Amino acid sequence: MRVLIVDDSLEVLEVLELLLSEKFKVSKTSWPSEVLDLLKAQAIDLVISDLNMPEMDGIKLCQEVRKINQELPIILFTALDKELAHTLPLAEIKNILFVGDKDMTHLMEVVEKVSKRYTLPFEPKE
Repeated sequence: MRVLIVDDSLEVLEVLELLLSEKFKVSKTSWPSEVLDLLKAQAIDLVISDLNMPEMDGIKLCQEVRKINQELPIILFTALDKELAHTLPLAEIKNILFVGDKDMTHLMEVVEKVSKRYTLPFEPKE
């Protein structure tokens, strides 16, 4: 599975890349504006994005991704409390998951579920 990580924190990008690269092919960027070009240039099976970024927030990024691909799973990964997820305008964004509190364990569980749920042309890490 090919995962694209988007976060303005280089530290978070490095940690997520380290965790995910054991099982998946990982691309990363700290610039949300690069995501659309990356999606057009690479085959991506999952996007993991921070919610709060200065250039473009995660909600706007999800909306822009949906203009390119309606089915691509997206995980919003944020320090925001999980209980506040219902206050976010996510209802109109299809195929989106929310992981709050920057909970790495929960994130890894969600990524595993996504990798099993979608019958995309996953490839083992080379």
